[in-house]
Amino acid sequence: MKWCLRSMITSDLPQVVAIEQSCHPHPWSADLFQRELDNPLAHLFVCVCHDEVIGYLCLWNIAGEVEIHNVATSPDWQRKGVAALLMQGFWAYVDEHHIDQAFLEVRCNNVAAIHLYEKHLFRVTDRRKGYYSDGEDALLMCWQRNTVND
Repeated sequence: MKWCLRSMITSDLPQVVAIEQSCHPHPWSADLFQRELDNPLAHLFVCVCHDEVIGYLCLWNIAGEVEIHNVATSPDWQRKGVAALLMQGFWAYVDEHHIDQAFLEVRCNNVAAIHLYEKHLFRVTDRRKGYYSDGEDALLMCWQRNTVND
């Protein structure tokens, strides 16, 4: 079984949206993903196995800081290392673009995602009460280059 990371393209959107709908309580639409693909600040990549999209990560690079906006793994592929591979793609992007700081928001009840981000050296820096439309809190997490031994 061979997985690879590559940039997301428009023809990936049906598979990406299907994953999005199966993973998120308030999923992004195909139109929103297309706007992200068209956004020069955004970089979206997918993990693919035999032409099947099995996960994706969406980030923005704004003035040398990265914001992770969306990450998901197909339910059939969860807990098999896909998210870790997506994070490897994130780290390659960070290194290639000389990024010193990255941020993300995560639902406070998304324990699996929080654990993944903590494993990848993100730390909780704040809590945003009622951040999501359903009233759930968000945790703000941050990574800074000085937190690792470079």
